Amino acid sequence: AHRARWWMIRSQALFADANAHDQLLQSLDNAVNLYAEVAPREWGYVQALMLRAYMLQNSNPVDSEREFERAATAAGQVHDRNRDDRNLYEIQQGLATARTLQGKMAEAEAPFRKALELAETTQDTKSGNYFLTLANYANALHRQGKRVEAHAVFDRLFRQIALASDEGKTGNDAYYGREIYGLSLSAEGRLGDAVAVLEEVEHAYTARPNWEGQLRRMRRYLGDAYALAGRPADARRILKSALDERVAKNAPDYPPLLTLRERWGRFLLSQGESDAAKEQFMEVLAQMHERTFESAARAHAGLAKIAL
Repeated sequence: AHRARWWMIRSQALFADANAHDQLLQSLDNAVNLYAEVAPREWGYVQALMLRAYMLQNSNPVDSEREFERAATAAGQVHDRNRDDRNLYEIQQGLATARTLQGKMAEAEAPFRKALELAETTQDTKSGNYFLTLANYANALHRQGKRVEAHAVFDRLFRQIALASDEGKTGNDAYYGREIYGLSLSAEGRLGDAVAVLEEVEHAYTARPNWEGQLRRMRRYLGDAYALAGRPADARRILKSALDERVAKNAPDYPPLLTLRERWGRFLLSQGESDAAKEQFMEVLAQMHERTFESAARAHAGLAKIAL
């Protein structure tokens, strides 16, 4: 068990080193395998499974979901006195997110609700973690067409943000909720409102970015809203700049890059640039490597439109 703990601590130490990704995964594998063999009822086993699940979340949400499910099962076997309810919250939040990334919105609802229940007792409800869970839950509801329920969750989120703002506690995490709200408004065809909200978020992120991918993610939403609102020049400018940044910063098969590439291809197709659009769709599919993402389905649809 001490050796397993050592591998776990080593993996945590490597987490901030972008050049140690493979070493980190190997350390985590060693920790998970050792814990499973000699100490499956220790909380360290749960933490090792959680960390591996988080490492897989963007690159392979199917495997990430499996690891979060294993973590939840392992947590249920740990003696209550050793249980960390904050980690239980993180497990449910991570499980819901992994399912959302696969488009399994209905299956994400239950873990989001559990995460919110745990957040009430383990998290500051005026904190970024709580805002994140509420925003993602609203998104899962909205993408199923449960718009009334989704807007009720958004209302709850914005009330909590207002309370936090009164106490000077809000930061960029509050704007993430606005970002998802703008995405939902765009999906409803309320494009003027969506653009206004998303431009507000872009301004906030530009002034005070939390992490470099944050701005690129929301600019895809803003570019999409511009395109749908009949503002092709703005859409072209912001989608292309976001894509160029992703290409420069991310691996060619990174899922958020593929999602943005597909959206850029769809924009090009809407402007009659079929050859350039086809190139983007083909690159998306070439980088799938047998994974199943929404961007793959959309790329196939784009190629079908070109063929027609």
